[in-house]
Amino acid sequence: MVDAWLMKFMGSLLVVVGALVMFLGLFNGAQAFTFGLFICAGGSFLRYYSKQIHKPVDESDGSNANVANLVAIADKNLEKLSVDVGNKETPLLRVFSVNEAILENDSFKIYLIKAFNIHKEPTLEKFIFNEKIYSSLDEALIDARIYYLQQVEK
Repeated sequence: MVDAWLMKFMGSLLVVVGALVMFLGLFNGAQAFTFGLFICAGGSFLRYYSKQIHKPVDESDGSNANVANLVAIADKNLEKLSVDVGNKETPLLRVFSVNEAILENDSFKIYLIKAFNIHKEPTLEKFIFNEKIYSSLDEALIDARIYYLQQVEK
């Protein structure tokens, strides 16, 4: 991965080159002007993206709404967020937003499998979640999602 400062430098360079091509395009035709405009847009995107890579997250005041809605759980709050699965308590290591907590989201599926210890019992050839037997992984994930959303709402 390219460091943020190098990305910012490359973006600045592209903006300058794009501006130069746009200026020359004023005299040479619309194609060169359009090409310069696209180069400037690409350079501007690189500069923007370089700022997003190492953006600090301040969870105390909730000012960074995107991070707060998707992932943000401070270590100090980890003890408060836990779910009771069977006879043991499992900490919620990640909070998904309602839009992310869908079974089409692969990372959410993986999270459910790991957090709730959904596993295939080799002797039964079936899946187990919360001491219940399911014939398919999808059925177990549906119940795990419902259980997860209930626990997060508490």
